[in-house]
Amino acid sequence: SISYEYDPNDYLKTREYLLKHRDPGFKKSQHDDLFSMETGLMGYKGRVHIAFSSCISSIIESISADTDKQEVYRRVCHSIDCGIHGGYKIFPINYVSYDRAFDSDMYSDRYSSEEAVKVTAYIEGQLDKIDVPDITVQERNFMRTYMYTMYANPLRNKLIAAGYC
Repeated sequence: SISYEYDPNDYLKTREYLLKHRDPGFKKSQHDDLFSMETGLMGYKGRVHIAFSSCISSIIESISADTDKQEVYRRVCHSIDCGIHGGYKIFPINYVSYDRAFDSDMYSDRYSSEEAVKVTAYIEGQLDKIDVPDITVQERNFMRTYMYTMYANPLRNKLIAAGYC
């Protein structure tokens, strides 16, 4: 698993989400795709954490030879997903975003008020980068919720992995 504190493409993904919301037929241009790749490679990620899960050989060896092929794929994929999600490093932005996205204070003991202010300022700054004309207040709220949810997802996936692996 490779966990980034910040996703350098967060505002680009949010921009695309808004444009698809406005026009379900929207497709990114090749230029947009290349810019996203460059931003993802070169952009600021904050703290980066790398984790390795255990080898899946024992999982594969435990599957009977007569098991349906689709079931084999399902078990192997599940094992890989659990290893990836279980290895995520959860940063304060993930906890704050979860609480903001789901109107909760469930994880408020995992971050300080200063960290919460910093996350809010970061999210608002990223939203300010979105170069789409005539963004309404509702669309800004829509994008904010999307971005908080995006940053909450690693925590959600780690929790799911912990419960199902």
